[in-house]
Formats: sequence, C-alpha cells, structure tokens
Amino acid sequence: MNQLIGVACLARYCTHNPCSGKSELLRTLVVSLAATHSPDELNLVLVDFKGGATFLGCESLPHTSAVITNLDDEAILVERMFDAISGELNRRQEVLRAAGNLANVTEYTAARLG
Repeated sequence: MNQLIGVACLARYCTHNPCSGKSELLRTLVVSLAATHSPDELNLVLVDFKGGATFLGCESLPHTSAVITNLDDEAILVERMFDAISGELNRRQEVLRAAGNLANVTEYTAARLG
C-alpha cells in the first residue's frame, strides 16, 4: 500500500510542478521498456505536446512508430493518432477473439507458445 501511495504522490508532484523531471522520467520509461521488450512485443507512438524535445533521440528506436507533437505542421497527426489507437484496440480484440476468446496478451502469448 505504501508503494501505491508513493507512486500517487510522485505522479501528483510530477504533473503539478515545473522542472520536476517529467521528461527524464518519460525517457527513462521508454528506454527501459525498449531495452526489455522486442519490437514485436512493444510498439510506441510517443506524444509530446511540449514541442518534441521530451522524446528526442527515441525516434530511432525500432519500437517507435511515430513521435507526435502539437506543432502546427503535425496537427493532423494528433487527430489521426486517436483513429489509429482505436483501430489497433479493435484489431487486438479481434485477434484475442479469433485465438479462442482469450482475455489478454498473457493468455495469447501462452497459447501461441504452448
């Protein structure tokens, strides 16, 4: 329970305080996930509404499909991102259903390997 409270406090601190390390935290999460998962297991669409500096360098990871910012020339990508995420969620639901109405990716991976 204390860990949960600590995470909630960290999230509140990071979201309500400038210069609190949000960008560093996000970059650390992205790089850690990429280091521990293959591109087949993890696909990233990185969204940065602060102009793009947060994920600088992460665009070259094989896991990264796109880096979207709120810059004027990328405004259409923000709208398309929602459609793409909705489509991907639907595709994954169909894959789980076709594989035997499985509940989640853990069951799907076990069925696929086993």
